[in-house]
Amino acid sequence: MNKEERYKKAEKLAKDELCNAACLCPKIRAAGACDSCAVLASLREYYATAEVGILDDYSWDEIADIAATGNAAEKFSIGDEKTCTLYTGEEVTFVILGFNHDKLQKGGLAGITFGLKELMDGRFEMNADDTNVGGWRDSKMRTVYMERIYKLLPDELRKHIKTAIKLTGEGDCSEDAEQTADKLFLFSEKEVFGTTEYAVSNEGKQYPYFKDASNRIKHRNVTSASYWWLRSPNASYSYYFCYVDTSGNVNTYIASNSYGVCFGFCL
Repeated sequence: MNKEERYKKAEKLAKDELCNAACLCPKIRAAGACDSCAVLASLREYYATAEVGILDDYSWDEIADIAATGNAAEKFSIGDEKTCTLYTGEEVTFVILGFNHDKLQKGGLAGITFGLKELMDGRFEMNADDTNVGGWRDSKMRTVYMERIYKLLPDELRKHIKTAIKLTGEGDCSEDAEQTADKLFLFSEKEVFGTTEYAVSNEGKQYPYFKDASNRIKHRNVTSASYWWLRSPNASYSYYFCYVDTSGNVNTYIASNSYGVCFGFCL
């Protein structure tokens, strides 16, 4: 995180602490003049110099400990970023998608759910053949690619990833959803858009991060926007899965096509 990004983060922390919690001067707040408040300026400078709550400054051990308290939202914010280097040497950035959002296999809720900010290198198919029979559960994406990608994560992160329970349509034109237990997962149409156009409706709930439509547009190699897969089968056809297009809209296409991958995980 560069100096400008750090200062913006500090300003947001200061406003969240003061203006959105216990403003010392409601008249200044009502006038929309918080930036003229000396207390806010002082607190903002404190956050900028003390580096309080800057996610990238925490180790995965520390982040996992904070997530385990269930109060990570008091320390971090939706959209906070953490860089990470895969064993391939590729550097990726994870962002916080939500707090206490996902159910865990061992019970309770995950303190923090992370997802890729952009797409990782490479393009991948959902299945070798044009079928969504077996849904996410039996897809090549889940049974082969997610397993491989998991092994690329550094040990200090991998040891803290918790198994989440995900709901996904069964595929093959079924209107039912089924549960899978996943350490890494793609997102469902519902989790990204909050509603469904192609998938069954009971595939979880929207992550706060994706309520900002601009966060649905993903890039590969930081150039132009790219298509990226969702785990949702098209509920009306037996050979399509959902994906997000370059404008951040949902669509569907044949399972054997290769698109970008944006995965998530829980701590």
